[in-house]
This record gives sequence, C-alpha cells and structure tokens, in this order.
Amino acid sequence: MLRTQTIVVWGLSGLFTTSIALAQQPAPGAPASSGGSTLTIPDSDRFYVVDKGMNVNVRTAASVEGGYPFFQLQAGEIIEVIDEKYGWARVRTSTPAFAKAFGYVRADAITADGTTGVVSRRTSMRAPNLNQKGRPSASFEALDPALPAGTRLTLLEQIPGARANDPGNWKVKLPATQMAWINAKLLRPATPAEIAAMMPKQPKPVTAVAEVPTTNAGASPTNTADPTAATIQTPAEKETVVQGTPSPATSTPEEPAEMTPQVQRAQRLAELDNAFRAVLKEDIESAELELLQRQFTKFAKDPEITSAQEATAQSRVDVLVLKIDVQDRLARLKSMRDQTRIDGENITATRMAMDTRAPFDMVGALNASVVFSGNNTMPLLFRLQDLAGGQTIAYVVPDDRYDMAAWTGLSVGIIGVAKYDEALQLKIITPRRIDLLAQQPVRGATTAENKDTDKAPEDTSGSSAAVAEADSGDESD
Repeated sequence: MLRTQTIVVWGLSGLFTTSIALAQQPAPGAPASSGGSTLTIPDSDRFYVVDKGMNVNVRTAASVEGGYPFFQLQAGEIIEVIDEKYGWARVRTSTPAFAKAFGYVRADAITADGTTGVVSRRTSMRAPNLNQKGRPSASFEALDPALPAGTRLTLLEQIPGARANDPGNWKVKLPATQMAWINAKLLRPATPAEIAAMMPKQPKPVTAVAEVPTTNAGASPTNTADPTAATIQTPAEKETVVQGTPSPATSTPEEPAEMTPQVQRAQRLAELDNAFRAVLKEDIESAELELLQRQFTKFAKDPEITSAQEATAQSRVDVLVLKIDVQDRLARLKSMRDQTRIDGENITATRMAMDTRAPFDMVGALNASVVFSGNNTMPLLFRLQDLAGGQTIAYVVPDDRYDMAAWTGLSVGIIGVAKYDEALQLKIITPRRIDLLAQQPVRGATTAENKDTDKAPEDTSGSSAAVAEADSGDESD
C-alpha cells in the first residue's frame, strides 16, 4: 500500500509541475519572449493557411524588389495575418509554422547565459538573406518591431566578426513577435477545425499502475489480481483501484458544438474568400465579379464583424471593383470589334462583288476636258473623275472603237496602260478596253475641270506657259 501511495504522489507532482509551466507561458502582448515560443492569439479570424505552392517565400518587405526572402513556408501551414495592403499580407511569426525560423542579433547587444541570452539594449533583429545563403554579412534587413531591452532569446550559434572591431553576431530563434510579409494570393482563411488542430493540446491525465499486495508476506500468492490503471483526476480525489477484468467502456459520441455567431462569420468569410480565389482563375470576360462584389460589400457592412474581417472584405471589394471596370472595358471593346468585323465583312463583300464584276484598272465618270479639247495645239483627252468626290483620276487617250463623246457623264471601267506624261505633266491612260458601267449620269461629275480653265484664253503660239496654266487648273480639282 505504501508503494501505491508513492506512485499517486509522484503523479500529482507531475501534474502540478505541468500546470505551473503552462501558467508561466508569456502573454500575447509580452515584449520579452523566448525564440520559437507559440503565443495564444485571441482573434481566430486572423489565422490563414498557405493554400498554394511549396517553399512560399516570407519577405522582409511588401515587395519582391524591396524585400528579400528570409524564410519559407509549406502548403497547409497556418500563420497569423495582421493586415493586408497592395496584395501583400503582413504576418506575425507567432504560429508553429515559424518554429525553425531564425535571425541575427549583434553579439554585443546580448548577455549570454547558457543556451539563452537577454537583450541588454534596444536593438534590431536582422533577417537572414536567403538570396545570399543566409550569410550574416549579406543579411541587412531588420524586422519589425525592434527588440526592447530585457527580451530573452534562445541562442543557437555565435558567429565571430570578420574584422578586429566587429563584435560578431548571435544566431537566435525568431521570437513570436516579429513581422514579415507574404503574397496574399497564396493564402486563404483558416477554418475553425484547422485552427483547433494548430492549438497546443491539453496534457493528458497522469496514470499509474497499482499493485495489490498478498495477504501473507512470506507465502506464495494463491490469488493474483490483474494489474489495473488508477486514474488520478485532481488532488482532492481518492485513488480508485479496480481489480479483475474491467468491463468495456461505452463510448458516447460527442455532440458537435453549436456554432457561435463569431464562428459562423469567420466561416462565411472563408467561403467568400475561396469563391474570390476561384473567380480570379476564370476568364475575366465571363467571371461573376459583380455578384461576388455585392456579397463582400454586404459582409463588410455587418456591424458585428471584427476590424480585421472588415479590412479583409473591403480589400476584396477594392480588387473586384477594379476587375469589374476591366470587364466592362473589355465588353465594350469586344462590341466595337464585332461591329468592325461586320463592317469589314460588308466592305469585303462589296469589294469582291466589284472585282468579280469588272477587274478594271480604273473606274470613274468619263467627261470631256475643256483644256485638252483637241483645238489648236492641245491634244484631245477625256477626263476620268472619281465617282464620289469628282477629283481627276487620269486623262483618257481617245480610242476610235468607242464613242467617248456619247459616254460623257457616265461611269465607265477602263483596262489599259497608265503612265505619267512628262510633256503634259499629268497622268494618262491608254485604254485597251472600256466598259460602260451605268446608263445614268453620275452626280458630282462635271464636264469641266474648273471655272478658271473654262475661261482660259486660247494660246495659238503653243508655248509651254499655256500647258503650265492648264496643269494648274487640273491640280485644283
């Protein structure tokens, strides 16, 4: 019986020691914390899960260019998000995911005491630069917040200085209070079950095996009881020894805990955030952006949500508003493209019809030329004008096979050789074939080049000045 009581006392002592150790854990806002310790975070909506990729970089700043990586996380690990801006999440190194993270502190700022050390003055925690293999000499970025005097750190390794006046560095475990940055696109809100799985487990009850002494100390036992487990509940309870074979325990399934409004809101935000990430993967022209934007707006206006939940929802609304604007612009651009395509098809069809009907070198309204009428020294040429604007396209050399004088004012198609006449300083075409395209006169086409040339005086000398004056009139058409 004395041995049994000794076992009971030993079990109670272990439970009391465990309770003291748990009670001595630092508070969430305590400035002095040992490296690698896990803090208890009150706001469950701050927990997020690394949802995409392996070796996700944790950076010293909210920028790929402005901050280098100093630690890497794996998919499924849970972190605490403080806030978000510009697509980057600011996280605190308070969860077990950062258990292996470390940093550098100047050796002259720490008073070493075995495996731990105390910060002697306010100093900074420098993050190891993974781009430079974590070398202390290349690790210059300081993490927020600075370490106040009195902070106790877990020492990992002392690194001597490279110069005579260099005190060197201590490699220490990263405290649970440091801040860092992660790409927010790689995160999603943690579910209540994932948060519960991350929290430290409660210590199991201490069990001891009790032996039942025989009736006679020197005699061989005639009745031996099977050893049983004595469960120690609290110091006030008595030891219970059950002899014989215990009856099978009947397990009663635990009823699921009723979801509180806070948990329901956290789960609602997680569902909306999952939908947000799925929508971003869809084609922006057909994604349900406005519907999701309305859902996030409604959630953000709930007066019962926390400030962190409101900030998360509002950041999603801001992103969706930008996406919706892009979606609207793309829709308008697509409409314009479709209209342009239709107009282009119509133009192509018209052009094909014209080309199929008559592959002419030139098409226009045929008219007589006042200047080149064949009188005196001027050659006889007919004027070919544009059907729409009336500008002169070229001058046509007469052909005895066609009665061009009878076709004046009508639209014709000409196949022939076009060239620029140096002597006359204009473009002429010698027809091989002329087809009449319309029997009605063309509006806008006149039989005179312009009013000035109609009144030009006759030149019987054949000088080049008259030709130059006529060219001037043609150029004005």
